[in-house]
Amino acid sequence: MGMKKLLVVVIFAFLVLMSKTVQAVEVDTFPTKTEVDMNKEWKITFNKPIDPESINSSNFKVMDSTRDVGVKVKTDKSDSRAVIVELPTLGYVPGKTYTLNVSQDVKCQDGKVLSKPIKMDFTVSSTMVDGTKYDGGPVIYSCSILNKTLSVNDKLLLNIKSSGDKVKYRIFLYKFNYVGYRFENYREITNGYTNAVDAATFNFQYDKPIDEGDYKVVVYVKNQNNMIGTHEDGNTDFDNYYTNYFRCVSNTMVSSGMQNITNKNYSIALDKIVNEQFTSNSSKYEIRTYWTSASKNIISYYMNPDNFMDDVGKYMFMKIDKTLDNVTADDLNAVLKGKGTLEGMGQTFIDAANKYKINVVYLLYHALHESSNGTSNLSSGNIKVNGKSTYNFFGIRADDSDPEKHGSQYAYDNGWFTPKDAIEGGIKFIAENYIYSATPVYSDRKTLYAMKWNPSYPASYQYATDVEWAYTISKSMYNSFKQILDKNVITYEIPKFQ
Repeated sequence: MGMKKLLVVVIFAFLVLMSKTVQAVEVDTFPTKTEVDMNKEWKITFNKPIDPESINSSNFKVMDSTRDVGVKVKTDKSDSRAVIVELPTLGYVPGKTYTLNVSQDVKCQDGKVLSKPIKMDFTVSSTMVDGTKYDGGPVIYSCSILNKTLSVNDKLLLNIKSSGDKVKYRIFLYKFNYVGYRFENYREITNGYTNAVDAATFNFQYDKPIDEGDYKVVVYVKNQNNMIGTHEDGNTDFDNYYTNYFRCVSNTMVSSGMQNITNKNYSIALDKIVNEQFTSNSSKYEIRTYWTSASKNIISYYMNPDNFMDDVGKYMFMKIDKTLDNVTADDLNAVLKGKGTLEGMGQTFIDAANKYKINVVYLLYHALHESSNGTSNLSSGNIKVNGKSTYNFFGIRADDSDPEKHGSQYAYDNGWFTPKDAIEGGIKFIAENYIYSATPVYSDRKTLYAMKWNPSYPASYQYATDVEWAYTISKSMYNSFKQILDKNVITYEIPKFQ
């Protein structure tokens, strides 16, 4: 029998007509949906009431390229012909493509089944959001972490605000494991939903220790009168949810004989800069290899200096317009061993860093990062221009449209025909165009934090769009260069906002 699409305000509709199951020889494929909200719930409406036993996770699945993502399904209480496909825990990954599958085993209450299985691909919008705003229930407006810098000895303090009068909250933590972009399981820090509390403001204190690490806090809310929330994911039922981010550190940096902590005051509030970053759409965030437009809360997390006042995060505040005294070529060559054409170039880095008055450890990491540890085509002499091998370790002028062509041409034009030429020339370029630039919009960037966020000129002239850029480099310096840096007196410049 044929299939008929019904005119309904839902994703699509199925006509169930077959009196018994037949072997499907093909799949009915619906048109692909694009720009789907990451918190999309699918409503599938059939032309007859559906047998409740058919409404299960075997007959309705959402798949990514490798697996069933494990969504829950339920009957639409207002329409016995409709099935609701709930969202996976905290929504879909922005930018990723999924397939919604409906089995041929779905049957209506009179015993008839689908003539063939159904599938529909959909691609999620690349916009990351901090939560849901479903109609008909309380919506969380904010979840503020009250601890300025949370350490392992502190108790996590939250202030939550939502719409409505009396509501119930349920709270989970989600610890990031950056290796392979995988994450640990959600950990509940409430014992089910709380008792009814004032929606306008609720302070929550978690009394158990929290391990060192980077966290997402997830707050679910539902109306005080709801036995079961109107939505559900892998954690709980809920009316809406909200996410924010924090770090728990093992120590907090303090001034000492080896680290001089200074402040730089900005005549602007952090919230205002965050808003400018968010509205400019100039910040990107990577979720499991998919790049998204960063949400306001993830921008705020990486922009807030208080989140990174420890040994792992502090190098983003290290002054890079100062040379290091107690660094030897042997120190650097130990790091450069096995790093392609950068191997053995420690003295070259020291000489150029001292000449142009720049922190040599920063320069070394920058070169390693941009050149794939001295092995990229741009850095290994593999690209010839007019018959001459060229080198470019810092990715200078390697524009996205054709990075190897443009980067090698710039190297040729500047005579970078040996690794030494490219290191010296690249450091000169960085000094003149970034660290000591006479152009105001470039001149106020003497730390990795300032290079990334440029607080004096918010949402403009930033070195990178990746919100994690400064923190990623700081972690790498901690892992690879801490012993070298610990031998030197380092000046740190911490931003202070109104």
